Amino acid sequence: MRAQDVAATNTRTTCPKKALKTMTDTKTTETTALSSDATEVRRQKLALLRDKIGDVYPAHFHRTLTNAELAEKYADIEPDVETGDTVTVAGRVYSSRNSGMFMDIHDASGKVQIFSHKDTTPEAAREMLPMIDIGDIIGVTGKVRRTKRGELTINAEEITMLTKSLLPMPEKWNGISDVEIRYRKRHLDILS
Repeated sequence: MRAQDVAATNTRTTCPKKALKTMTDTKTTETTALSSDATEVRRQKLALLRDKIGDVYPAHFHRTLTNAELAEKYADIEPDVETGDTVTVAGRVYSSRNSGMFMDIHDASGKVQIFSHKDTTPEAAREMLPMIDIGDIIGVTGKVRRTKRGELTINAEEITMLTKSLLPMPEKWNGISDVEIRYRKRHLDILS
């Protein structure tokens, strides 16, 4: 390993705020050097979020509807139709596709899809997408629509980070295979 690489590695691990460039900086061609450890990457993203937005764990957030109420209220929308209604929902990110363009968030009542595209989502909200991981709790404000495939979706106009998850969620398909951990850490079993 070259001396420059060793110095860069030491800088990255000891002081992530100074060593990391903003993840969404499109003016530079350099890539962000994040750790290979999943927990450390989430901590680095947390530091970036604190630099960018300040309070990553807000004291309160007001949503207008739960996901089940949203599904019930807009059950009659035809596919490929957008309403003019603006709603605010919140939930835990369970899946993210196309670099955060499509996210599924779940609350206690159900699931809703979030759509973040350059045509509908402002630049400030899209800059947060690389910092959102599966397991984070976010709040989204936007217009309700139904996709061509019939999925109830919110076109994100504003994304608020409510809770940054520092530990990765259990594997989605198999859950927790260790019986002792399943009983000792019930909250992880329920999440999976």
